[in-house]
Amino acid sequence: MTPTWRTSTPTRSATSAPRSSPKAGCWGPLQLRAKQRRRTVRTRLVVAVAAVFVLAVGAVAGPSLLRPSFSIPASSVPDYAKTPPVTGPIQAVAVAPEGIKKVTNVDQLDPQVAFGVFPLGNGLKPAGLARTLDGGRSWTGWRLPDAYEPNSMAVYALNDETAIIDNLITRDGGRTWAVLKSGWGSPIATVPAGWRLYSGSAGYSASPVIMGGREQLAAIDPATGVIHPLSHHLGLVGYRISEATDGSLWLLGQRDYPAHGYVVNVSHDRGMTWSAFEPKSPPPNTNGLNVSSFDGRTGYLLSTAAGPNKSTLGYLYTTHDGGKSWSAARQVPLSAAGGVEALPDGGMLVVNLLSPDTGGPVMTSKDGGQTFQTVPGLTYTTAISRLLGGGWQANAAHFQSTWMASADGIHYTPLLLP
Repeated sequence: MTPTWRTSTPTRSATSAPRSSPKAGCWGPLQLRAKQRRRTVRTRLVVAVAAVFVLAVGAVAGPSLLRPSFSIPASSVPDYAKTPPVTGPIQAVAVAPEGIKKVTNVDQLDPQVAFGVFPLGNGLKPAGLARTLDGGRSWTGWRLPDAYEPNSMAVYALNDETAIIDNLITRDGGRTWAVLKSGWGSPIATVPAGWRLYSGSAGYSASPVIMGGREQLAAIDPATGVIHPLSHHLGLVGYRISEATDGSLWLLGQRDYPAHGYVVNVSHDRGMTWSAFEPKSPPPNTNGLNVSSFDGRTGYLLSTAAGPNKSTLGYLYTTHDGGKSWSAARQVPLSAAGGVEALPDGGMLVVNLLSPDTGGPVMTSKDGGQTFQTVPGLTYTTAISRLLGGGWQANAAHFQSTWMASADGIHYTPLLLP
């Protein structure tokens, strides 16, 4: 019989205000982190040649080669995936398609929808927001009035109509804008439906805010762009949190100094109460990479430990009851492991990270990590993540200069950039 661990009894959140008062312009640090984490387009010639090739093939063989034939499963699309547009007080100016060039800092919501920024003329400062709703086959662009030109290169998408650049927010795809309210919002006991977990990068994986010298969970109100910290404090540092399709929150973090070790916390009531799991089995000196669940029931925790000849070994823990109990560690048959993502059918994706610089192939397993098969077309991948609007994104090594996305986790297509 496979041994299991029981998690600790859930504890109810105690509502408490942050220790320090918010400072004006709290989006500054967020955008800095986003800028540091996002991949910039380093070799545009490679992308241009690839895009011309794909378009040329599509012209001969038809549009089926440009876009996948499948659609995003309905269960993987959040409630806020299609949001009615809201007009703001600042009117932007439309940019002709031929004026949308050198789109960079892309934040992709699903295989079809993505936002990015672009310069106008010979300027280096971003002058407009670009958006595609068809995987990059066509883009619309909007230039902000000169008085509101952003100073930041970061774009942060909240849904298919809403994005933030610098201290400005659009809720109609870039046509109109409003100035963001400065400072943090009031603490919230639970994450409301439709709010995005705070993150410094695209995708579902989120990171904490620093308030009063401690790390705190936070979420963003898409109606205002204001960041609200959660009142519950788990006492963990360096954590990552993601959301399953049933609304449950899955978090992996480390115990704060002087304690050691990493802990998985799962909440099935949007952050009000949490159950905790702390691995106790060998091997020693393991580090948690991430935890992932697609449906809120089956979840995977991937950790790593040093192996022979300076190799890195991956160890997998599994739950089938929403995080109440977990299996013993299973060593995955990969030379290294770069993160795990759960799939709708109960399977998983794992990056076989052969090198931090060149990445490695993405592998998939349908038998709980006993055997793996290579996902085609993803040779140089550094990370895999689930997208906010549904689907998955493979982060390619910097020399690839492409964004690859998939609706089912197995078949990937590039985002076409102008």
